[in-house]
Amino acid sequence: MVSQVTNQPTNNIRTAPDRFGNPGVPGVGPIANMSIEKTVQITERYKVLLRGEAFNLTNSVQRTGPDTGFTSPASGQLPKSQLNFPRFLQIAAKFYF
Repeated sequence: MVSQVTNQPTNNIRTAPDRFGNPGVPGVGPIANMSIEKTVQITERYKVLLRGEAFNLTNSVQRTGPDTGFTSPASGQLPKSQLNFPRFLQIAAKFYF
């Protein structure tokens, strides 16, 4: 990728600022957590509880702001890592007797 930004020569009158105050952090999409459970009666004495849980069901990504280093090769790009956890699912069963 070729950078469109170059270093200013010395003693040059600058017409635009070299940095902008706050480029902003990308917004976070809807983060939905959900759970569902079902109790199954086997006999009068025994029953089983089945439960499923999902955290960040929509798999929304929350990232930090872009790199604003002037000489950085990743200038203006979002980082590849994320601040929150990705989608996480778990299931459980409980046997009552």
